[in-house]
Amino acid sequence: MRWNFVLIAMLIPATLRAACQCPVVDAKEQEKSAAQIFTGRIIELAKDKKSGKQLITFETDETYKGDPPDTVTLIDQEEGTPCALELKKDAMYIVYSHWVWADLVTSQCFGTKFQQPEAVAKLGPADSLKDDLYPMLEKACMGHSAVNCCLNSVKAMRQGHFMPVPEKGCPEEMIPDRLKCFTSYTWCIPDEEFDHRHH
Repeated sequence: MRWNFVLIAMLIPATLRAACQCPVVDAKEQEKSAAQIFTGRIIELAKDKKSGKQLITFETDETYKGDPPDTVTLIDQEEGTPCALELKKDAMYIVYSHWVWADLVTSQCFGTKFQQPEAVAKLGPADSLKDDLYPMLEKACMGHSAVNCCLNSVKAMRQGHFMPVPEKGCPEEMIPDRLKCFTSYTWCIPDEEFDHRHH
């Protein structure tokens, strides 16, 4: 009888044997809890000799949170479970990483997945775009009468990696922020962040 159960189990597709059931967490909470968020290409897959864990080395492309190096190695926290990542060398991923007991880990349940244009768009502008924007805003400050106020607002924006308010207004769950001086730029911050307007 035991062999019959084994044979039946082998014939059932893996997708039907067990399904990944991640905790229900919305995209904003995934972004908030991640140490780093970036897009990257898998350049190496290896096993750690001591722990036997899967090591995934990414070549980073665009950064959306944190400051990952050009290459970063992570551990799939869900390896050996139905929630283990589908790993393909040279494939592009959106990667959410966390620090766990001094290890940098990732997981399908954190939000890591194959890179898709619509998922990347939801992350907003990459840090590289922002880094190009801030010097342009600083240059535009030079035409104002209160230059210091304008430059300080760009500095505040840069520190938080924030973007100026778009024409349609701030995205959902974000609010406008600015310095109290009149030549300050206005930018969007998460609604729980420090608000310069009321301090």
